[in-house]
Amino acid sequence: MNMRNDIERIIKEFSLDRNNIFEVSKQTYAAITDKIRAVFIKNNGSIHWSNINGSIKDSEHICISGNELWYHNLLNCVDNNELMYVLFEDTKVYEPKYWLYEIKVRELITVLDESSWLGDYYIVSKKFNWLISENHEEHICFSGQGINLKTLIKSV
Repeated sequence: MNMRNDIERIIKEFSLDRNNIFEVSKQTYAAITDKIRAVFIKNNGSIHWSNINGSIKDSEHICISGNELWYHNLLNCVDNNELMYVLFEDTKVYEPKYWLYEIKVRELITVLDESSWLGDYYIVSKKFNWLISENHEEHICFSGQGINLKTLIKSV
């Protein structure tokens, strides 16, 4: 399980403010991931690979090949002072494992820019209004309301 270690390395190396990026407590993890599944995943299914197998409700998929830094546009799409949930995929004994963080957009961009272990990830508003995911096949998936998708993907 390297993603969590990579995030912790980035937090320390770039002196990120722990008020703006922190792991969700084990006590609230299940409630948050259950809510994400209930709101965004068809039939309350698995989060794993939902961003490539059509399991995310009412989603749009966009190829980002050639524009892997699309997430920098989040600065223009979300409130930079608001925390978001981010699920970072990892593996544990060859099974998917997700690390759940609360994070602000600037810190998220730093993690995405600097991570050496990045797999699929899911960004979710804390109000559960929208979900954005990038998968390992260079596609982003969007579901929900409250983000100007044209602004988000303007350079994609």
